[in-house]
Amino acid sequence: MVFSFDALSVESKIIDTNILALKPGTAPMSLGMRPQVLKLRYVVPGIIGNFLEPQFPFERHVNSRPEYGSSAIKSVSPRIEASFIGETASLIYSPFSVRGNVLVDAILQTPVGDAGRSPVTLPVEPRDAEDQLSFLPMMCPSCGWDLEGEKNSLILFCRNCTSAWQSHGSGFTSVKFAFPAAKKGSDDAICLPFWRLDASVTGLQLKSYADLVRLANLPKAIRNVWEQKQLHFWVPAFKVQPNLFLRLSTSLTALQPEPESNTPLPKSGILPVTLPSSEAIESLKVLIASLVVPKKFVFPLLPTLSFSMNDQMLVYLRFCPRGPDLIQEDFNMSIQASAVSWGQLI
Repeated sequence: MVFSFDALSVESKIIDTNILALKPGTAPMSLGMRPQVLKLRYVVPGIIGNFLEPQFPFERHVNSRPEYGSSAIKSVSPRIEASFIGETASLIYSPFSVRGNVLVDAILQTPVGDAGRSPVTLPVEPRDAEDQLSFLPMMCPSCGWDLEGEKNSLILFCRNCTSAWQSHGSGFTSVKFAFPAAKKGSDDAICLPFWRLDASVTGLQLKSYADLVRLANLPKAIRNVWEQKQLHFWVPAFKVQPNLFLRLSTSLTALQPEPESNTPLPKSGILPVTLPSSEAIESLKVLIASLVVPKKFVFPLLPTLSFSMNDQMLVYLRFCPRGPDLIQEDFNMSIQASAVSWGQLI
């Protein structure tokens, strides 16, 4: 997801692109739709071929190609800044062969561009395939019980000691979490995960709930106790369409729900976590840009804002199916069920 903001607005889009990791002129700059329509397999030892090392990091490609950055969204203001949220960078090896002095696409079996006009030279030293896969046993570090989780979930649960874990390096780290209490007649409910972040903001007075009410111009009379109430930012812990992602973030941050505690894990209906907290904190600048009302005052400050994580909690909210929608009855919120299903494909 790419969010950008200029003097008065926030815009968003989804980018799925691939670009050459070698110097221009070596091979086609892009594989087009090929990675999306052809079956991919992991690089493991034993695959025949010479594998070339990337010459540039992914970030350099994205930042140097204007069609992938903020200018693709709007190009009328020099103050535009783009934020990439929930991105996944993969290294894809596409097969080519050299026949004489001609570089040939090994899938289409056709020469590449005008490669036949000049000798083909490898830009970097080739190497054999290396095993880049590693595995962790899904055993609870606390009690040794089996951990549970979907194949795409970043958070795993232990029902024996009621704990949650995320992989970190060669092991697991504990995650604080909260589930809503079960209600009668909600057996078909789906628990959607959200990150509740306690983060310090540098460059803007935004420490308490009262500060948020003033900056967002919420229709509330500020109470004295709100001046001392800790502000928490709420961000979906799952991927969805960017506009919905931003709407959920702003709505829950403005509401500031109080998570329940000491509730058992539901037996089913838990949506997997697909957005890590490290990506969630990167979205806070976009969240603030969408929430604040005095945009002419706050927007010039956005490029200078920085955030530091103090604490985090994974909070699940119960959404009940009602026709094509999922309804959060406590806060009168609704989202399309198809949007949640589609987001699992991002």
